[in-house]
Amino acid sequence: MIAVINTALDCDLRVRTLFDAPTIAELASRIDAEGGGVEPLVAGERPSVVPLSFAQSRLWFLDQLHGPAPVYNMAVGLRLRGELEADALGVALADVVGRHEILRTVISTLQGMPRQLVLPPEQAEFGWEIMDARGWPKARLAAAIAETARRTFNLTADIPLRARLFRITHDEHVLVAAVHHIAADGWSVTPLVRDLGVAYASRCAGQAPGWTELPVQYADYTLWQRAQFGGLDDSDSPLAAQLRFWEDALAGMPERLQLPTDRPYPPVADHRGATATVGWSAELHQRVRAAAREHNVTSFMVVQAALVVLLSKLSASSDVAVGFPIAGRRDPALNDLVGCFVNTLVLRVDLGGDPTAAEVLAQVRERSLAAYEHQDMPFQVVVERLKPVRSRTHHPLVQVMVAWQNFAGQGDNPASGLVLGDLQVTPIPVDTHTARMDLAFSLAEQFTDAGAPAGIGGAVEFRTDVFDAASIEALLERLAKTIAAMTADPVARLSSIDVLDDAERARLDSWGNGAALTRPAPSGSSIPAAFATQAARIPDAVALSFEGRSMTYREFDEASNRLAHLLSDHGVGPGSVVALLFSRCAAAIVAMAAVLKTGAAYLPIDPALPRARIAFMVADAAATAVVTAAGLRSLLDGCDLLIIDIDDPRIRECPRTALPTPAADDIAYLIYTSGTTGCPRVWPSPTTTSPNSSGSPTFSTNPRTRRRSR
Repeated sequence: MIAVINTALDCDLRVRTLFDAPTIAELASRIDAEGGGVEPLVAGERPSVVPLSFAQSRLWFLDQLHGPAPVYNMAVGLRLRGELEADALGVALADVVGRHEILRTVISTLQGMPRQLVLPPEQAEFGWEIMDARGWPKARLAAAIAETARRTFNLTADIPLRARLFRITHDEHVLVAAVHHIAADGWSVTPLVRDLGVAYASRCAGQAPGWTELPVQYADYTLWQRAQFGGLDDSDSPLAAQLRFWEDALAGMPERLQLPTDRPYPPVADHRGATATVGWSAELHQRVRAAAREHNVTSFMVVQAALVVLLSKLSASSDVAVGFPIAGRRDPALNDLVGCFVNTLVLRVDLGGDPTAAEVLAQVRERSLAAYEHQDMPFQVVVERLKPVRSRTHHPLVQVMVAWQNFAGQGDNPASGLVLGDLQVTPIPVDTHTARMDLAFSLAEQFTDAGAPAGIGGAVEFRTDVFDAASIEALLERLAKTIAAMTADPVARLSSIDVLDDAERARLDSWGNGAALTRPAPSGSSIPAAFATQAARIPDAVALSFEGRSMTYREFDEASNRLAHLLSDHGVGPGSVVALLFSRCAAAIVAMAAVLKTGAAYLPIDPALPRARIAFMVADAAATAVVTAAGLRSLLDGCDLLIIDIDDPRIRECPRTALPTPAADDIAYLIYTSGTTGCPRVWPSPTTTSPNSSGSPTFSTNPRTRRRSR
């Protein structure tokens, strides 16, 4: 709509204008204010060298980087029932190739720079074959169809279209065609289908197609694009201004979206993929459209908002970016043209601060409109300028794409609008089994004959090297649930949106400490009492091991008892605090147990901390004593308190019997916070056995249980 208005009235309205001025009167006032449009696209004299368009440049770069691959093949399969004139169909396809120069264009290089080379129609060989598949088993036919769809293109030698016809019976055929994305995009399906129907009807009548000549060709568009938007070397050009926008909008993005996967990412993505079907109800569709009207957004924006919320929850990140395609046909002259005009835009959303659903929708609206206003900047250039960490494991900048198919041929039926005489034309599934992204959603609204919402359908393409089909099905269910929650209560905070079902929630509660934490706390006994019971039951079992050495429960109990007696002789008891300054070692565990057996609390101190921080902790906690190793004693210089060396010979002279058991509600240890928000704070914990020890199913005191220090 914007392209038509701008061309007809020589103005330069923006997409945002349609949202801000929804009535004709308001729009009319904006036309005067936003006058002075871009130059219309017309055919002109061509230079000897025609460069690639921005979109072509991106695809050429990928082809050169990875080599020919079916990942950018666009394939379609059609079942034709009735009396087919096969020769006429082949000639009609040749007519279409002749009509659209891009379908007979190869890429050549001149002094290392790629350029478009348009072949004459008579040299444009598109691999047309009529295969006699009568009597073939279904498996053989399916394999032949898949091979046709997946066969790669050599962009320097092959024209980017291939077609093959399979004769099943005298009145049933299957047409399979594949076109490389460098020559076509989703919008191209409409003119391709229309032109093929016209050409077939003409050839069946013994005539050449009588269509009018196209006003422009893809090469004309390329030259217009370069001239209209200027180059990046010109800082005053519109393209340079758009680049500055994207550099600011995407600065500091995470390297990738950390989605939970079924398998780790391989060093190099193999681009193998599969698809899962999306089929959401008419009721959900109605809610999406109602929310769109209420918040002055599109249905697509509602789905985008729900998707980023779900991805945020799955990745545990508030900084989420998804890609979405833009048709790139800014001039009406491009509507009837086959070619690759599509560009990838990035929607980056900040979900920090627990916003409401309405606030997320408003942010998606504003950032989407800003992206539309800067849609001419090629995605590949943005990648090159931002210089994200290059990886062959995942796609740069965005790993999730979502497309909203609002034009014919890109829903469930790519044959929509194709008329081939009296033939019955129905689509058949043709899958190249590839995936360009981790996840790529392709969605479309569906309506009844009366225009009522009938549901949202489509598919999601996913990488099979990291995802299982069951995980994607679960993701789609969560997305539908997120859409329902956000549209039901726009003022709800994102933290209140639950994407788990009852079974998943129950399963999570049964794992780890969940069950123990949700049931009433038992009266419990102290940790020293629980350990004494265990030591008496299995005295010769290994209790602790470190660096190849181990201690039995009896040895551990006696060693900690001796140190506890020495501490007690120096006045340590309930209410006292004993600092423990150790690197990771078995002696530190013995010292912890000894302090607990006196009824005192221990304060663990990392020797890597600055001396001032160590001194602060000792003084602030009012420690009675410090137990440490000889090599760390110097860190306590200036601290006026009792210092006990863990290897002090007096310890071996102390009794190995236990002290009286301390109370269960004595403080067990003190932990200081990091202090990053100001002064460090201390948190106490009682000595009662907690769910993380004998009260939890994750810990069992049996002969096979030991504490291993690493």
